[in-house]
Amino acid sequence: MRRFSYLPLICSLALAGCASISPEDATMSNSLCQQGKLLLETHEAAQARDIFASATMRDPENARAWNGLGVADDMLNRHDEAAMAYKHALDIEPGNLLALNNMAHAYMAAGNYDQAVQLLEPHLQDAGVSETLKQNYAEAKTMAGLSASLPKEAFADLGSYPTQPMAEARLAAAKDILEDDADDYVLGVDIAVKAAGGTPVFNARIMHIEKPHSAKALCKMLTKHKVACTPHDVPVLRPH
Repeated sequence: MRRFSYLPLICSLALAGCASISPEDATMSNSLCQQGKLLLETHEAAQARDIFASATMRDPENARAWNGLGVADDMLNRHDEAAMAYKHALDIEPGNLLALNNMAHAYMAAGNYDQAVQLLEPHLQDAGVSETLKQNYAEAKTMAGLSASLPKEAFADLGSYPTQPMAEARLAAAKDILEDDADDYVLGVDIAVKAAGGTPVFNARIMHIEKPHSAKALCKMLTKHKVACTPHDVPVLRPH
């Protein structure tokens, strides 16, 4: 599988004018947006968020400010808030594919792959559609199939790796240890972003575990065979 880059595009939407906003406020909003962009580039997401929030208050019709606010929220793992910020940007500029792609990123980062698919699918043939958007769509489509079978009770995390083959090798090692019991679980790779500006990481996980104590017992057995394992009692992805 290709390594997809689906990090948000920083402060990339054009300003939509509004007659009720004074020229001074519009100028200050744009200036704040530039400050926020610089902070995002140095991974100072919390400070950037405050700057972009101020920019939206100065000019609520500044789509760049809403887009930047969404990026900051994504970097802070506040993906629901990010999606709302991107929606504001899209309300101002409904056809903006950058904001659309960013919103899909927020859905994917939150584990809501089905929503990302529904959002992106109608726009695959739009003029100017980016390869990143197409790649995100393909990734969301793949992961949406996996998400349908995820448990609501527990999963076992086998670690995060820089490449998918490494994650799959860890899954194969676990499957060899589980032997016949492996058919009772779903062994899969989930993709996440380790850090802002950062590289996708591949998380090896065993899913479809009915009870939390079963995950603990499973991890105990794998750890005895020197396969690191961390049990969890929450879903890998949010239920839809």
